[in-house]
Parts: sequence; structure tokens; C-alpha cells
Amino acid sequence: MESRTKKSKINIFYGILSKIVTLLLEFISRFVFIKYLGAELLGVNGVFTNVIQCLSLAELGMNNVVMFSYYEPLANNNTRKLSALNAFYKKVYNTIAVSVTMIGLCIIPLLKYIINTDYAIPHLYLIYLLFLIDTVVSYLCVYKVTILNADQNGYISSQYDIIFNSLRTICQMASLFLLKNFLIYLAIKIIFSALSNILKAKKVDKDYEFTQTTECLSTNEKSTIFNTIKSGFIYKISAVLMNSTDNMLISSIVGTIWVGLLSNYVTLCTSVASFVVIIFNNLTASIGNLVATESKEKRLQIFEVMSMMSNWIAFVCFICTLILCNDFIRLWLGGKYVLEQSIVLPKVMMLYVSCVMQPIFSYREALGLYVKTKYVMLLSAILNIVLSIIMGIVWGTAGILIASLISVGVTYFWYEPTVLYKDYFNDTVNKYFRRIMTNIVICFITTVILGKVSILFSANGWITLVIKGFLLFVIVNVECFFIYGRTDEFKFLLSKIRREK
Repeated sequence: MESRTKKSKINIFYGILSKIVTLLLEFISRFVFIKYLGAELLGVNGVFTNVIQCLSLAELGMNNVVMFSYYEPLANNNTRKLSALNAFYKKVYNTIAVSVTMIGLCIIPLLKYIINTDYAIPHLYLIYLLFLIDTVVSYLCVYKVTILNADQNGYISSQYDIIFNSLRTICQMASLFLLKNFLIYLAIKIIFSALSNILKAKKVDKDYEFTQTTECLSTNEKSTIFNTIKSGFIYKISAVLMNSTDNMLISSIVGTIWVGLLSNYVTLCTSVASFVVIIFNNLTASIGNLVATESKEKRLQIFEVMSMMSNWIAFVCFICTLILCNDFIRLWLGGKYVLEQSIVLPKVMMLYVSCVMQPIFSYREALGLYVKTKYVMLLSAILNIVLSIIMGIVWGTAGILIASLISVGVTYFWYEPTVLYKDYFNDTVNKYFRRIMTNIVICFITTVILGKVSILFSANGWITLVIKGFLLFVIVNVECFFIYGRTDEFKFLLSKIRREK
């Protein structure tokens, strides 16, 4: 059996490769999109994406539940239970697909209140229906694709993503060049997404024999899953309210075009975060196996290594993104798409939070932590909406983004680590928070200093931007090495890498 570390490395490699290819094409595609369709339709694209994410509430947070339920039977090669789970989740996701379709159709009359533009968008309802179809189709195969991730074979899914995302983006850009039609642009996305999911499912059917048999879960097993779903559903509601309402509020309060302008920064921050997420998401399956086979002491040791990594990564990502993003946007799209620092800063600060909390998210999924922390997430989401409305009316887009940051900071940012250490590690959380607070203080001081220095070296072209980014990246990583290079966690990670070689 391949080691957890080896499988994680393979998954991370292909995950990063897939993301690099996808992002390169996405940045080119977005430039073409804005050139031929404009910022207004870009805003509509962002708003409808978030509306569809809200519809995904019907999914009940199943993806996390599915992953969690597969860890133990995969580790123990329990084919009967695996077959029963596969058959059960097939029925569940078919039901979800029907539910999302019905709810999505009911929302159509409300779209005119969400979209706030200076002129009428042609074929607005048809555009929305294409978004809906794309989402519904994805539910028909997702339960099988999850098996790959749970079994630490996510690299297979990444290989398909590289091929189909590349073909999709190339075809979409060609359609914009030749036809300048948003409807065709969306139809192409649906076709390639469907093909990718179907072929992934066929691959799972070929590699996992238990998908060809149909067993039944016991009443107790179903009851356990449904109890987990309840907790997962609350988490799903919370995540949607946290992550998918900002654009809708910005659209209705400030204007849809601001969603389009902000989406460029969102794309940039999401692109940076996605590489971090790939690393830790591919470790989640390893953690699931770790939880099933190792002691609490071993789990804690691995978590603290991951925590050190996340602090280092968050430090680098925040400073480099904040200092370089306006230069990047200016060169990529033009000066008129550059936003004020009051908007950029809270957006990049959320990037920092996302990076630094990745170990918490990984252990949450692997341990089923959401059962104990679900209501805090819901509180955070409700607080976010209330503050966003108030602060959005007063300070516009910046107010809505700051509201999201505040709601996270006063709720699960501190609560989830506390529960994890207390209930699963039987240890104090003080060391964890000391490291984070130290990281934040040093990060702030470094950002101020490097930010002032970087003003002297403006990026007038892509080559100068690359040079500026490279120097900044090296300087910040050297600083992190001096901060973390002597820690036990870094030494453990280094020894692990050397052994694998």
C-alpha cells in the first residue's frame, strides 16, 4: 500500500498542475470576456454564480458527509458497506438534482430585484437557466468522483480537469472571438462539464468493483448518516450565507457593475487561495486515514506541522498579493479596473484567514468536527448578513467586505480551534493562538515596510512585475525561514521530506 505521504504528494502535484493550467487559461479568458462582453455581463456572471451557490443548499452539505463516510470502509476494505453507501448516495443525489431544478425555477421571478444595472440585460432569464442546468448536471455524478478523493486518488480527477478545462476555455474564447455571444459561452461550459463528470464516473466504475453491486445500508447506518447530514446542512447554510451573499448584496445595494469590478480581485485572491486549498484538501483524505489508524498524539503532531505550514503560506500569500495585485490588475485589464485600497485590503485579509485556517478545515472534514461547531458557523453567517446590509449602506462595497471579515473574526476563527484542541487533542489551544497572533503582528509590520519600499519600484510591464514579484517572494520566504526554520514542526517536516526521497 502506498504511504499517505506519497499519495498526498501525487495528488498535490496533479492538483497544482491542473490549477496552473486552468488559471492561466482563465486569466486569458476573463480578459477576452471583458473585451467582448463588458463589465456588466461579468457582474451578472458573478451574481448568478452566487445565486446558484445559494441553490446548492438543497445539497445539504452532502459532499463533506460523503467524504467522511467513505474514510473508514476504504481504510478497512469493507466492500459491502462501500457498495451500500454508493447505492444510497446515488438516490440522494438524484433527489437533490430534482430539488435544485424545482427551487431554481421558482427563483426566476426574483431575478429582477437582484440584478441592478443601468440597462436591461438581453436574455437574462435564459442566461440564468443555463447556469441552473450546469449545476444540476454536476450532481448526477459527483457522488462517484468523491470516492476518488476519499481514497487519496484525487490526482485522477485532476488529470481529467486539466484536459477538459483546457478544451472548455479554448472553445469559450473562440466563441467570444467569433460570435460574442454569452449564451453560447455558457452552453460550451455545460457540455464540457458534463463530459468530464461522465468520464470520471466511468473511471470510478472501472476501478472500484463495489460500484457495480447494490447493497443496502442498515437502519442504524442510515440514521448515523442522516444525523451527520443535519450538521453538514447547517454548515452548508452557513457557508453559503458567508460566501455567496456578498455579491448579491453588492449588486442590489451598490450596483451589479461593482460585482464585475470586484470579481477581478476575487479571481486573483481565489487563484492564490486555490493552490493552498489544493495542498490541504489533498491532505484531508490522508488525515481521514490517519484518524482511523493513529493515536491522538500523532494527530496533534501532524496538525501542528500543518499549522506551521499554513502560517508560513498565509504570511507569503498576504504580503505578495496585497503589494502586487493593483499592478497586476493594471497590466492585465487596464487602470480603470483598479479599485481603492479600502476595498482591496479586506478582500486580501480574507485570503489570509482562508490560508491560515486550512488545517482547521482539513481536520474538520476528517474528524466530522462540524457536528460540534455547526451553530457557530450559522451565527457567523447571520452576523455577516446583518453587518453587510448596515455597513454596505454606509460604506458601500468596502463596508460589505469588512463586515465579512468581522463576522469571521469574532466567531469560528477562534471557536473551531478551541473545540479541536479541547475535544480531540486533549490539549490547550494557547500555542496555536500565540503562533497566529505573532504571525499577524510580524506580517503587518513587514507589509508596511515592504509596501513603502515597493512604491519606489513600479511595475511598468510584465517583465518588471515578474522581477518585482520574485524579489518580494524571496524576501518574504527568507523572513519566514528565520521565524519557523528552528521550530520542531519545521524539523519534522524536513526529516519527513528527506525520508521520502
